[in-house]
Amino acid sequence: MLQNIAGDFAGEQISRQNAPIALNTRRNETSGGDSRGASSRLQKHPEIGKIFNRYFSLAKFEETPSELVIKVPTQFHARRIESLVPAIKDALSLVSVKVEVCLAKKEAQTQGTPLFLRNQARNNAALASQSSNQNNQQFHIGLPPERNAALDKTKLEKAKRLDAPHLVESPQNAVSIQMVKQWSERVNQGQRGQCLWLYGEGGSGKTYLARQLHEWVSLGKKLVHIDIAAFFQEWRQALNNKDTFRFIQKYRRDIDVLILEDLDDLQGKPGTQKEILLTITALLEKGSSVVVTSSGSPVILRELLPDALFSRLFSGFCLELPKPDRVYKEKLWRSLLKQNGLEHWPLDIRITDRILSLDLPTPRKAQTYFINAIGRLSLTQKLEMSDLHELEAIQQDGES
Repeated sequence: MLQNIAGDFAGEQISRQNAPIALNTRRNETSGGDSRGASSRLQKHPEIGKIFNRYFSLAKFEETPSELVIKVPTQFHARRIESLVPAIKDALSLVSVKVEVCLAKKEAQTQGTPLFLRNQARNNAALASQSSNQNNQQFHIGLPPERNAALDKTKLEKAKRLDAPHLVESPQNAVSIQMVKQWSERVNQGQRGQCLWLYGEGGSGKTYLARQLHEWVSLGKKLVHIDIAAFFQEWRQALNNKDTFRFIQKYRRDIDVLILEDLDDLQGKPGTQKEILLTITALLEKGSSVVVTSSGSPVILRELLPDALFSRLFSGFCLELPKPDRVYKEKLWRSLLKQNGLEHWPLDIRITDRILSLDLPTPRKAQTYFINAIGRLSLTQKLEMSDLHELEAIQQDGES
């Protein structure tokens, strides 16, 4: 028998003129017949060669001594080859040549289905495909542009951050500023459970320095800045509204850096102290960082806070903010003059020296005194020693 002849012929790329001879040669190679006489007869039928590559390339052959069965995949192939059956019989000296259609498995399954049902099935499939394409197109058009989740999170965090106020540096506070900046760098590098305690009398610049962390801490970290009074109010509101889950989620799970100011306000509030302890413990255990500020020193607050809370807060850096030195006051004075457009005003050197030599224990008091002096200078276009004496008296009355 000849098996898979068409596949072999297609691989040999047989030309139209040589196709009949090749067909007979291959046939006789498998059947042992003599190809000489048949080859001459094949040459009498050039029409076989003209259609060979197109119609016989997918055909399969089954042969007996007196019959050749040509199996093709479609009716289209079968009709064309059937028109050449007499020529094939003569060329190959066969009594019988049959042409059969061998349907694919899927087509064979539907062959017994009535024609109108097959047509309806094809129409339904076409409509379903068209509808699917339309839906996909509409869905694609309706999609919003692809968004970067990390970028959105960074923008949202930036919108929540507070502006860092102008920070005046001097030799006196340079060490404190550098240590806080290094602390923020360790937080950005992923070091876990960092704690920082800033203390100093009211107006010493604790809040100014804490606000710098809004700029120094990476925007990839979620930072919350709140004081004890606001924390207590929010906690009470959560209890009253029976919404403690949201409160716990916000302060114990979602935060990377918590800045908690005015630790002194915890005195006499055991309920708030307990909630602060639970919050700070949860944050430190999950690797978050905590910053606290207080007017009292850790030595004083140790007597006011529970031992567990104090030990948590005292486990990190503790920095006392120093009194402003002359360099600090000079920079602050020039900065305020520039802000008010008076940096080039010809002031008596004795007036300037008197202003900068005053004993001003905190940056806030220095700023208050300087602003009052500049206010008088702006209104009267002069600043005399008597003005300074009056301002000093007012300041002393305010302190007393």
